[in-house]
Amino acid sequence: MSKSIKKNYIYSVLYQILSMALPLVTIPYVSRIFGPDGLGIYAYASSINQYFYIFALLGLNNYGVREIAMVGKEKEKRDIVFSEIYCMQLFISVLILLFYILFVLIWGAQYQVFYIILSLNLIATLFDVNWYFFGMEEFKLTVIRNAIIKVLSVVAIFLFIKESSDLWIYIFIHSVSVLLTSIALWPYLRREITFIKPRIPNVIKHIKPNLILFVPVVAISIYKYMDKIMLGNFSITDAGYYENVEKILTVVLGFVTALGTVMLPRMSYLAANGSKENAFAYIIKSMDFVMFLSIAIACGIFAIAPDFIPIYFGTEFLPCVEIMEALVITAIIISWANVIRTQYLMPFHHDRVYVWSVIFGAITNFLLNLFLIRQFGAIGAVISTIIAELIVAIIQSVKSKKELPVFRMIMRSIPFLSFGIVMIIVVRIVSALQINIYMRLILEILTGVVVYLVPASVYLKKLIK
Repeated sequence: MSKSIKKNYIYSVLYQILSMALPLVTIPYVSRIFGPDGLGIYAYASSINQYFYIFALLGLNNYGVREIAMVGKEKEKRDIVFSEIYCMQLFISVLILLFYILFVLIWGAQYQVFYIILSLNLIATLFDVNWYFFGMEEFKLTVIRNAIIKVLSVVAIFLFIKESSDLWIYIFIHSVSVLLTSIALWPYLRREITFIKPRIPNVIKHIKPNLILFVPVVAISIYKYMDKIMLGNFSITDAGYYENVEKILTVVLGFVTALGTVMLPRMSYLAANGSKENAFAYIIKSMDFVMFLSIAIACGIFAIAPDFIPIYFGTEFLPCVEIMEALVITAIIISWANVIRTQYLMPFHHDRVYVWSVIFGAITNFLLNLFLIRQFGAIGAVISTIIAELIVAIIQSVKSKKELPVFRMIMRSIPFLSFGIVMIIVVRIVSALQINIYMRLILEILTGVVVYLVPASVYLKKLIK
């Protein structure tokens, strides 16, 4: 990796961590206050709100980044592209906000107060210009401004959340944080962009390509949010279990997805300038690094789950152990597909492959959920998610193998998996020790780090040198 990519990767990792810092730091606290049922209500209401949120932003988190990255440092073109895309964003966000208000008034009676508070998330979409700064590879600015907001949010939760009836305050803090994060970038944006009133046809031309990248966003949401909505209808408690496990995985996967965030604008620039050889070299090295991280995450979490869950969430959440042990496999699958998607399919405009693979995975996930959630609850949702993610990764890999050395990348990843399996075995032996559970968990983590990182780091260094 070049120095600029490494630097941006560090900032992107910090951004991902900060974006999820609130749940990561506060989960042990709020889990004990709200319990599985309270968190299940939050998961259910916020998942419905998220559907409106993703419709408001369409595919901008990918499309906007790519379009800004392709015009690069040419300010005049950048002003025009930004103005056109933002006008489209503004119109769609207002439209979706109106639909959301109708939903709350007509169908949202059960959790109406929560839905009203969550509307702040949709107001935030009117101001969300993160895609511009990511497209310009200006990660430092975003991280620094968001850090203050995230830290204040964490402090607010510990100050104001005292009992189960404070669930509305918890939701309010989350939503205000999202809104302030969006607004915080505007003072800098005004110094960097000269808004140019675009012609309507020039705004409309962005809708179709943006919608193409929006289709997989909706499809992915089926097994990111629909799981919790369907679980909430089946059992609020199961939705609470699933929500906590998914939050942990989302946080740790931030280390992996951060690389995709950094590489998308860089690879889009290389694709636009015909530098395929350099781009493919980056992809192979990125996959090595991502497999190194994701296998460590998956095997590490699997190994410590029995002791980690009761300490971190509380004994009420012991059923989460089985859920977490099963769901961690998606960390490896999602990470693999993330590299293929953000570093090859999207930068090189293979959008159809990306779209259809995710649609097929989403349909599979939804149909499996209809049967498996009714039969097995949260574990049924996990099984459906694993199968869906695997289908997406396989389709994208098969469609990419004409240009990418997919088989070679798989073979280079196998040693990491073997190191991970050894780590699981050794850590589970340590977990059998009859000592204080807190001391045992610390010993498990230290043992896992040494057993995996020493051989895996040496191997990784040989691969990417």
